[in-house]
Amino acid sequence: MRVLCGFFTAALLFGCASSQSSRVELQASGIGGDTRNVTARIYFPATSPPHPVVIDLHGCSGIVPARNRFWSGQLNAWGYAVLKVDSFTRRGRSDICNDVMAIPPSRRLDDVRAAIRHVLRSAELDAGNIFLMGMSHGATAVMLAHHRPSPAFTGLKGIIAFYPYCLPGLPSLVADTLVLIGALDDWTPARQCRQMAIGPANGRDFELVVYPGAYHSFDVPGVNGVYYGHRLVYDEVATRDSLDRVRRFLHARTSWRR
Repeated sequence: MRVLCGFFTAALLFGCASSQSSRVELQASGIGGDTRNVTARIYFPATSPPHPVVIDLHGCSGIVPARNRFWSGQLNAWGYAVLKVDSFTRRGRSDICNDVMAIPPSRRLDDVRAAIRHVLRSAELDAGNIFLMGMSHGATAVMLAHHRPSPAFTGLKGIIAFYPYCLPGLPSLVADTLVLIGALDDWTPARQCRQMAIGPANGRDFELVVYPGAYHSFDVPGVNGVYYGHRLVYDEVATRDSLDRVRRFLHARTSWRR
């Protein structure tokens, strides 16, 4: 495991491609035969298909428009489609931040598997280049892929987790993983990620980046305040560095078809 303290390394261009999008239904099959459709929206880049795809899971407050526009636009500008899963609306919730287990992160792995099944059936998306990304509650969910291996996860190219709640250990790695978190995060403490023991890496990489002075939701443009007792602050330096790291992480693992 490499633990790095992030800092601004280079000036970045914040290109935002104007993308087309489409709404899709995903059938998330749960334990005991429980099935439920959840919705997702796919944001397409301007490049020719099939597109490498990032399956993105929102946090406990649902889809945050500012963050969704920011990251979907940036990923599209880099040539990636974004499959943004809405895990809450069809389950009758819009915000679970005061009861994060109302929809457990483990339940959202059903949504991830449903999203992967959609990618495998799509002619517009590249099944050979699937990445997972999540923020907070969604980041905790994508990190659980390491704890609950599934045939659906074997082909993943990488996992990107923004400020997840880190469990004491990872039994093994199912894909290369990048974790980005603020040193002052009082909701999902960075110390838990620093102390996390990792089992067999299976030849895969794990990188933890801790940003000095950064709080929870450091990459959400315009945020500055207290939410459910936790400090949320946008940090431009941390955001710019995370952009650079995410771009390099994706590009190093993508098998471009064009």
